[in-house]
Amino acid sequence: MRSSKTVLLACCAAFAVAGCRSCEPERPRVQQPPEPVRDRPTVLAVLLEDARPADPSKSAAAVKDHPAVAARPAGDASPVPSHANLEFTFGARGGGVVWIAPHADRKYRVFHDGHPGPPYEEIGIVAISRDGVHHAYAGRIGEEWRVVVDGKEALGAFREVGAPRYSRDGAHLAFQVRIGETYRMVVDGTPHRNAPSDYLGKDFSADSRKVVFLEPVDAENARLVVADPEFRSPAVVAEHVSFWTMSEDKTRVAAVEAVDGGVRVLSFEADRPDRIRRGKRYERVAQLALGQDGAPLGYYALRSGQTLFVLEEDEIPLGNGEQVVSGAAPRPGLRGFGALVSSGGKTTYRQYLMDAAPPEPSYEEAAGLTYGAEGRLHAYVARRGTSWFVVANGKEGPPFDAVRPPEFSADGGSLVYRARREGRRFVVIADPDGRTRRELPSYEQVFDVRFTADGRSIAYGVKDGRELAWKVEPLR
Repeated sequence: MRSSKTVLLACCAAFAVAGCRSCEPERPRVQQPPEPVRDRPTVLAVLLEDARPADPSKSAAAVKDHPAVAARPAGDASPVPSHANLEFTFGARGGGVVWIAPHADRKYRVFHDGHPGPPYEEIGIVAISRDGVHHAYAGRIGEEWRVVVDGKEALGAFREVGAPRYSRDGAHLAFQVRIGETYRMVVDGTPHRNAPSDYLGKDFSADSRKVVFLEPVDAENARLVVADPEFRSPAVVAEHVSFWTMSEDKTRVAAVEAVDGGVRVLSFEADRPDRIRRGKRYERVAQLALGQDGAPLGYYALRSGQTLFVLEEDEIPLGNGEQVVSGAAPRPGLRGFGALVSSGGKTTYRQYLMDAAPPEPSYEEAAGLTYGAEGRLHAYVARRGTSWFVVANGKEGPPFDAVRPPEFSADGGSLVYRARREGRRFVVIADPDGRTRRELPSYEQVFDVRFTADGRSIAYGVKDGRELAWKVEPLR
């Protein structure tokens, strides 16, 4: 991350002056932790043993109101409860983990790899960089909010501070602050112009050279803006935008804009906001979905009372009595998309604008539709009675008490998902049709599974007793 405390404090002073100038903080070296396959998990932090309150009459009320509970940090003599219900967030590449824990006097602290930050009366959303090295959040003292970066306050006090967002390489940090009655978007300590209300979302392009955000103009309108992190040449892509989204690989942007009493969808490559593609006008549109690699673009639209599936320029009417229970899932690399559709109390997978395929069974519930191997494979989770299982290309996997949505490896040779059986939580590696190859060791908690850069292994965080660890397992 490029910001330092000194630079950010200097930038903070400029907020009070019109025409704030950009800061040019030094960019530190971005660490990239290795992703080797390991015989045992790499321990990132250890939660110390639970502490018993010295005086239950004084600690019980404070503990009761805490939304999470924690272990006692090193050197802290204050009474704290069990750490069983803490919520942990791991960096996507496994280099670190953060969590919020109660502190004395009804305050909270953020821990990064077991190291506590300063106490606050309230803590906002905590962001962690993909490499796990950096973290940022907002902390409240009284009526004032502070920006905290890597455990240190980086700016002055504000009425509000929004959720922070790191770029994919961890070199840039964006967040929103409120000063008086105006709002400012801030990237690496450089503020954008004043706005009358909340900036509605922000994100960085795949190469981290562009930041995309929705800037409010008044109570009714917002403009979609693409800028460099220093805000030297912000480009207004569209006015009167109500919603926008970015593809998983951060290469393409789609948005909904008002036009002639209706709406239409526009899209563009994140690095070329001057090349805009606009769709047809509809009464309403919903659930914009971009393929994992940015294409194709799919959504639902309403025209003259008829719900339509729209894929780029193609339109398919929804059948009579059918209701959509999932967002459209564009089929990457190929024309077509799929959806989970409910009719008569049952949910079924349907595909559109693709070659005919055998019909699939209907289920009491289904969710988490995903594609693999450039759209040639598909999978989702379904329920029959009390059992949950993965359905891959029409074939059912084994039953569990709970299953998280699956993901295909890049080559389509493996399907991976998290499952729970009789209180045990573990990762399942299956073949493309859902047949189990391996059930990996179980843990108290298992977090999001990701594929390593070489595509040969999976990596994920676990909580094993008091240890927070990062696991890397080969797919075969």
